[in-house]
Amino acid sequence: MVVRPRWPGTFLYWARCTDAELRADLTTSDGSQVPTGRAEDLAHLSRRARAKFTGLRVAVDLTATALVVPAAALVTAALH
Repeated sequence: MVVRPRWPGTFLYWARCTDAELRADLTTSDGSQVPTGRAEDLAHLSRRARAKFTGLRVAVDLTATALVVPAAALVTAALH
């Protein structure tokens, strides 16, 4: 199965954050923040990663379905 993490500090988590939430999450312990341009780049990359993982999830689900259907057909044929 495809790993589907959404923990804080991951790309998939950041893809769902607003810009303000992302900058707050990236604030260091000394209070300094990443530049706005970097936060925007990270948000863009995070959203692209989310799209990629969505595609992977669909592919894995379709593959699992493609394996279950012939297996069910074999079981049904063996019972008759």
